[in-house]
Amino acid sequence: MHSARHPPSDWAVREDQGGWWWQNRAMPNRIRIARLSDAAAIAELHVRTWQTTYRGLLPDALLDELDVVARTKRWQRILGE
Repeated sequence: MHSARHPPSDWAVREDQGGWWWQNRAMPNRIRIARLSDAAAIAELHVRTWQTTYRGLLPDALLDELDVVARTKRWQRILGE
């Protein structure tokens, strides 16, 4: 099982700027552990991704009812734990 401090072997972990960062040794991108302040952006991405990806596979009504505000609250709870 991987965690912030135990990533896959091809990833490096660094602690800086007040958080833990994973960095794939083969790519310059870094992935940091999500913060509570990221909840709205994650929620927006989550809802729009579902609406785009599952359109035509799931009922439009279900996808149209996905709510960024409600999803933000959910992510705030998740990230606040």
